[in-house]
Amino acid sequence: MAYDNDFFQSESDVGRSLLKAENGRFTVEKDYKPCASAISKHNWGNITHEADEDMTTSVLLIVALVLTICAVAFQIIGVAPPYWVSIDTVSLKMHYGLWTTCTEVQTGTTCEDSDADEDWKKAVRAMSILGLLVLSVAVFMTVLKLFVMKDKKPVLFAGIGTSFAGGIFILIAVAVFAAKQNDELANVDFTYHFAFAFSIIAMITAFAAGGVMLFSMTKE
Repeated sequence: MAYDNDFFQSESDVGRSLLKAENGRFTVEKDYKPCASAISKHNWGNITHEADEDMTTSVLLIVALVLTICAVAFQIIGVAPPYWVSIDTVSLKMHYGLWTTCTEVQTGTTCEDSDADEDWKKAVRAMSILGLLVLSVAVFMTVLKLFVMKDKKPVLFAGIGTSFAGGIFILIAVAVFAAKQNDELANVDFTYHFAFAFSIIAMITAFAAGGVMLFSMTKE
């Protein structure tokens, strides 16, 4: 079979094909530069977009991790010392927390263990400790999500849940304690001390950490 032309050329939107007859054999040359360029730009755009989203998610999780660690530290400071309430009057000077009551006398300060003889005191202690433990779990879950199980959404769900749960437990503790103190010390001049404030800060920080993790989930 003979061909009058040395080559046959066809062109389309996807590219250009060139057929040449040389020494009785056909060779095909393809020029897909326009299409390849468009595909490359599209793929590069997707890659950079995904990289930006991954970077944003990582930054948010790092922020959440810092917040949960701070919440745990704040709650430890809140639970441990005997400085939830301070009473300073002419006849009485004392301060106490969840576990210890300290009274100032002329010879110095004496401290003794506080009796949890009422149900509300037991509840405040339990909620405070539960809040601390659950926030510790939130730290662990955030570390897992950030460094080990990066593609596991259930780990992120667990981190979000434990952060909010820890904040709720602490909220119950400080709310019950404040309500009872306002009732029992209605006629006494007292102030809430720094440990009580740190528990409130821990609660707010826990909620903030949960919110940051919840927002990071929308970026995945």
